[in-house]
Amino acid sequence: MEKRKYAINDCFSQCIAFILNIHPMNVPYFAGMKDYVSSTRKFMKKHGYQIMPIEYSKKYLKNKKKYYLIQGLSPRKGEHCVIYKGTKPYFDPNYHGNFLKGKPHTLWVITKLKSPSSRAMLGKRK
Repeated sequence: MEKRKYAINDCFSQCIAFILNIHPMNVPYFAGMKDYVSSTRKFMKKHGYQIMPIEYSKKYLKNKKKYYLIQGLSPRKGEHCVIYKGTKPYFDPNYHGNFLKGKPHTLWVITKLKSPSSRAMLGKRK
């Protein structure tokens, strides 16, 4: 069986694609990686963003114009990831659009870096 390398039905990678405004096929399948946190942080940095997972608390959703990745249980009781804009649900990659059920467990704080890494801007060099 071939190992998936890109997001198809992966909500976390779909949310990353939405934030970066890129096609989901250009986002790795992070859920299939051993250290998906580190891999996600490296990928986001390459695209000009810093991302940090912390324990969910509504008090961190201060900026009403800022996007946050929120993880918790879906209404179907599986792990799920959605995007909030400030304190309000904004994007659910699942076509049902039911967002999360109950209290989320992880909040990913996303910050735009002042300038993307030169490696991303220039492309990979050998």
